Amino acid sequence: MEKYDVNNFIFSSSATAYGKPEVLPITESNETQRPFSPYGNTK
Repeated sequence: MEKYDVNNFIFSSSATAYGKPEVLPITESNETQRPFSPYGNTK
């Protein structure tokens, strides 16, 4: 990041691990919900 003067980046993970959001967009301060699939439960 330093080499290319990158100051910000977006991290994307599988949203299924956080359950159905109450609001969008999801931020780090949002409460997580129960995952709604077996895949999400394993993450």
